Amino acid sequence: MPVDYRTLPSESFPRLQEVMRLLRSPQGCPWDREQDHRSLRPHLLEECWELLALLDEPEGPEDERLLEELGDVLLQVAFHAQIASERGAFDLPRVADGLVTKLIRRHPHVFAGTQVTGSGEVRNWEAIKRDEAGGDRAASPPPLPALLEAGGVLAKAERAGFRWPGAEAARAQMLEELAEVDETVAAGGGEPLEREFGDLLLAMVSWGRGLEVDAESALRRAVGRFRARYARMEAILAEAGHAPGSASPEALLGAWDQAQSSPSASPGTG
Repeated sequence: MPVDYRTLPSESFPRLQEVMRLLRSPQGCPWDREQDHRSLRPHLLEECWELLALLDEPEGPEDERLLEELGDVLLQVAFHAQIASERGAFDLPRVADGLVTKLIRRHPHVFAGTQVTGSGEVRNWEAIKRDEAGGDRAASPPPLPALLEAGGVLAKAERAGFRWPGAEAARAQMLEELAEVDETVAAGGGEPLEREFGDLLLAMVSWGRGLEVDAESALRRAVGRFRARYARMEAILAEAGHAPGSASPEALLGAWDQAQSSPSASPGTG
């Protein structure tokens, strides 16, 4: 017998919580009942990346699409909270309560009367996190995508005063690392090449920070531009009766250049 949705609570969070409970119940959805914290990991990652892709759009996200993508991320939070509630750990309201408590504690200049004159005097969020964890949290940070982790490590070093004096100095270091990669390649490459190439990537992230460019966002957008241009190239080749795997190098290059100059090409696709 179907559940009458008209009997659901009217308030948003209780309504969401009850829907998740019903989906996980014996009369709910078989797929939802089969999930656990681990099986939901790829779905959480996918929804977060879809939200990031929307936020990366040059003209900014459309409100309706942003509303939908935020809801998809919230679904993952609600799903994990429901699974936790079934084993008596916590529920969605406790997740929200914990967040509110954390926000109040980490903003003493707003909620505890601490006086500041600007954002530069706001006590560092990471410093408060270290106090909460007794200083241990910084020793074992959660795994992150490499570019994000690189930016975080460099930001931490900069807060301690360990930074290049400017973008030009960071660029010089990047060129020095590039020369070391070239030297390693000339010497036959091998195992040292990965180390030197990693040093080059880290130096590029540092240079980007000096230029106020976030490496993770820049690369993600570049990949998006490449993907769109490659799709246009495939369409051009298909119209000419070629598949990318069978076209000559000259045909591939010509289609690539044509894709770049097509009216639908995004600015800066290179």
